[in-house]
Amino acid sequence: MEKVLGIVVTNYPYGFGEPFLKDEIDVLSKNFDRIIIIIPSNSQGIFQSEQLFELPPNVFILPIFTRYTILHKIWAFINIGPYGFYRALSTSKKFFNLPFSWDIIKVFMSYVAKEASFRKHLIKEIKKQKFDIEHLVLYTYWFTEYSLALFKLKKKFPAIHVYSRAHGWDVYFERHNPAYLPFRKVIIPGLDCTFTVSDNAKNYLLNKIGDKNGNIVTSRLGVSGFGKNPFVYQKGKINILSIAFISPVKNLELLIDALAKIPTSLEICWYHIGDGDEYGEQVKNYAQTSLNDLSHVKYHFMGNLTHDQIEQFLSGNSIDLLISTSHYEGLPVSMMEALSSDIPIVGPKIGGIPEIIKDGENGYLLSEKPTSDEVAETLSKYAQLSADQIQLIRTNAFRTWEKDFNSTKNYQDFANKLLNGVENDFRACSKCILDSNDYPDIVLDASGVCNICDTYEKQYAKLVFFGVEGEHKLNHMLEEIKQRGKNAQYDCLIGVSGGVDSTYLAYLCKQWGLRPLVLHVDNGWDSEMAVKNIENIINKLGFDLYTEVVNWEEMKSLQLAFFKASVVDTDVPTDNTYIASMYKIARKFKLKYILTGHNTVTEGWLPPNFNHFKYDLINTFDIHKRFGTVKLKSIPLIGVFGLWKQKNIHRIKTFTPLNYVRYNKADVKQIIKDELGWKDYGAKHYENIFTRFYQGYILPEKFKVNKRKAHLSTLICSGQITREQALIENSEPLYNSLQLKEDRNYFLKKLNLSESEFVEIMQKSPVPHIYYKSYLNIINSLRPFGRFLRSIGLRK
Repeated sequence: MEKVLGIVVTNYPYGFGEPFLKDEIDVLSKNFDRIIIIIPSNSQGIFQSEQLFELPPNVFILPIFTRYTILHKIWAFINIGPYGFYRALSTSKKFFNLPFSWDIIKVFMSYVAKEASFRKHLIKEIKKQKFDIEHLVLYTYWFTEYSLALFKLKKKFPAIHVYSRAHGWDVYFERHNPAYLPFRKVIIPGLDCTFTVSDNAKNYLLNKIGDKNGNIVTSRLGVSGFGKNPFVYQKGKINILSIAFISPVKNLELLIDALAKIPTSLEICWYHIGDGDEYGEQVKNYAQTSLNDLSHVKYHFMGNLTHDQIEQFLSGNSIDLLISTSHYEGLPVSMMEALSSDIPIVGPKIGGIPEIIKDGENGYLLSEKPTSDEVAETLSKYAQLSADQIQLIRTNAFRTWEKDFNSTKNYQDFANKLLNGVENDFRACSKCILDSNDYPDIVLDASGVCNICDTYEKQYAKLVFFGVEGEHKLNHMLEEIKQRGKNAQYDCLIGVSGGVDSTYLAYLCKQWGLRPLVLHVDNGWDSEMAVKNIENIINKLGFDLYTEVVNWEEMKSLQLAFFKASVVDTDVPTDNTYIASMYKIARKFKLKYILTGHNTVTEGWLPPNFNHFKYDLINTFDIHKRFGTVKLKSIPLIGVFGLWKQKNIHRIKTFTPLNYVRYNKADVKQIIKDELGWKDYGAKHYENIFTRFYQGYILPEKFKVNKRKAHLSTLICSGQITREQALIENSEPLYNSLQLKEDRNYFLKKLNLSESEFVEIMQKSPVPHIYYKSYLNIINSLRPFGRFLRSIGLRK
């Protein structure tokens, strides 16, 4: 049967509003027998203008003439009924905190009228064209009233496949006055899928609207590429480019103010492509007033250019930077096109821009609301780079396009989704920020809350005690420790890493009057900041420090073996040797109490696919046997039997006292900063360089695991941050680009890895821990025997 795709657009191929559709349609036309470009319009004028883009031979234009006068709005109101009208407006108040107003009513009525008129004419065309409903795919390029029409159309013809893209202005409520986009809670579950062009837009909708059915999926746009820009290095001179319709939201006045502050030692030439209405003329006049008297600043307003004209311009003019100073953005296509031409980007940290710009790597990321001074300083900073440094940034720009925004790859993937449907197996928790991409076995309850949150609540109820009960447990523990150790030099052992939890535990031990021996396990990866934090703890609190230095050659062999094995928990050697060292030193000093900084409130429970059982020595030894390079003779390790022996033979008790005090991460950080001079290292466990590189780069790049999402989700569950705050923090880069480069080089040098060896290991497919010998394999093999015992009544 003929496969037909209908795309609802604004004015393509006649206007400048959707030039990026050209690359997409070129790819889609190879996947569908026929493509119909559907253009809703209330006049013939648009179809009499010049066609700006050539269409493939199997792509046709279908005008849909719609009218929505006041009479149509009244008729639409009658059709929706007073109750439907009230229900829609009450939803805006209940979920979006928008009070009833005449402006909201006007937006709502306009949506209803346009949707009804468009849907009526579209149904006529479907019948007239005799489309095969089961093989008809419709999608709106923008997430608008026409998306609502497709949702309602599907109710009439369930076999139709209906989708919508969602970019920027059609996603973010705040870009509108009033801040209201109607029917979103109806449209999203009603369509087969809504494709956002950025993760930022997707996360915004998840947070604002919710999505229990997995109907929101990121599908990035792409461009075919303009070809390399003929870069010419000119010391003390740069050429910058901006591309945008001149409107208040594009904030070109900020760029003009920044150019006015450029020092005279730097020559700068600014090109702007794109025109505007009356406001555009005001901006041009402002540029004349601000810049005309500056001999070192040149500017050119070039007006609207076609896609081919922009390509021709870029092929003949050396451009150093593409710059945006917009108030709002989705995922700007102009930035993708610039990357394809080796042109670095400068833009604010808004919308999907952080998904394009890797700060210091392929451009510069400004703050959310940059000042003219910040923009001027950024341009000056770029101008001070050497030719080699600039060439590296330009190379990285092209690689970013090739990896993330190549139209052939992205649009073919999109075509596959339109043809084969999207697996609606995606599940996102309505409480925390974890989803099925993070944890494939995630389960949501009737309220959309996941089983990770549920486990957290159970662990919290079981292990955390505040108030009278917590105080009683804490006092009982302290009394027991003090009595047992009253005649000894130390009454307990605590471990410190330089991180938040262990530092605060040491601080509390002083307040409680304990006399701990402080242990630090040095596995060769301490950061300078961690060492300094530990020094401050010891000096300020007056405790004795014992440093257990792990045999480096054995540690290196273990860590390298786990990395080569391609298992997810490469940090097992770090964690296991730390625990084993605690028991080793406790025995050496005859200490019966170990206090740890672990706390359920802020650490919770990680999804099982994020790590592996830390005491699985069977797994550790098998991996090391296959990939290790030296014999393990002196490195402290502990397994299941060893743990049992420490607890039951040596009678060493482990306590987690932070579960008995009110523990707020932000407050704790402030206390240890003020009292101990503690310095923040930026993220959980980043005091150790290996762990920092593992969690910040290896996990997300190779295993698609973002531990930060789990840590933030725990803080949501504990009530210390909101879900919205977590989403904002999670949108920040996991790694500072300069720090990443430094840590990567250090990682390779420390483990004696070449760049090619590192890349080869990173490109290997992940391997489950249980692929190797494992304690868990033994447990799983015994489960059938356990079930048999239960079946004959010998085991409960």
